[in-house]
Amino acid sequence: ETFRSKVRIDRVQRKLSIERAGHGGAVRALSNIWTFLEREDGSTLIDFKLDVSMKSTPIEFLIKQKFSKATDFIMAAFETRAGALYETIGEPDGGVVGPD
Repeated sequence: ETFRSKVRIDRVQRKLSIERAGHGGAVRALSNIWTFLEREDGSTLIDFKLDVSMKSTPIEFLIKQKFSKATDFIMAAFETRAGALYETIGEPDGGVVGPD
């Protein structure tokens, strides 16, 4: 199964939003939001939210069982790629500058 998604980038708010677009495919609804929060130490905190629902109840059931593992996989892939491209800076408990 395939589906289309729509990606919106808001550089001012430092947000990346991904949602389902069009018809067809197994996905009923998709909402994925990445918010990039600048921290006082120069690093960036990323708030990641993902919500997905499937058209098929059995597939929905299987997805819900694996949801946490899937989000961990997405974040690990992001961190690996970011680590390859950028120098690690800041402290894990550095202050956040920005919304919430």
